[in-house]
Amino acid sequence: MTSLDAIIAHAVWDAEPSVWVATPDDFDGLAVEAATLDALGPEVQAALSDFIELSGPSLHCGRFLSGFSPSKSS
Repeated sequence: MTSLDAIIAHAVWDAEPSVWVATPDDFDGLAVEAATLDALGPEVQAALSDFIELSGPSLHCGRFLSGFSPSKSS
């Protein structure tokens, strides 16, 4: 069983569609978009909750989003 207490999501500004794109550590292939960083947090948390629920007992359900590492691409 994998168990981590916190999840860090790397958020990058994508200028073409004007959205922040978050890619949480330890969740390969998961990407979440939102227009603002404030809106991104709840979107990522919801996506992670769904992902963990669908993954079954292989992931510990006590994981939570602890923060973002934002950056803007050029």
